[in-house]
Amino acid sequence: MQAQLLEQHLLTLKQGHLITLTSTLGTISACLESTLAHLTVNDTHQLYTCVISDERTILQYITNPDLAAFDWLALQHKPTALVYNDFLLDTNVNIKALGVWLPDNDDALRYIAKRLREPIFIFHHSEDELHTIIPTLQYVQWNNGEAALHLP
Repeated sequence: MQAQLLEQHLLTLKQGHLITLTSTLGTISACLESTLAHLTVNDTHQLYTCVISDERTILQYITNPDLAAFDWLALQHKPTALVYNDFLLDTNVNIKALGVWLPDNDDALRYIAKRLREPIFIFHHSEDELHTIIPTLQYVQWNNGEAALHLP
């Protein structure tokens, strides 16, 4: 990924907006925790994944996690997520579960999470659903190394 595109994504997230991109998981949107409260997300999108660059970050969100899970995760060949039901968030957002994902194959997401020094929350959706989820937010769509800024 080009450094300029990554910097654009960092700025967009810091400004409280959402980025949309194609990853190994398909089409996803990503935002910071502070942006979650502004999203209109229906029941099918309430499983968020928390992208972190370092597994030690999980201790901020999960009380007494089973650390053996990270040994298992290290043996996996494909990106995978650890999903927890008891987690700590500052925002009052209705989230059914929180997955913590260490994105080995999505270098851009790992880079962004590392630079921001805070987790990124992502959720899956189809292209058609995007405007109902974020009707009032600016977002950047990132596809095949190209970024396009969309305004509400």
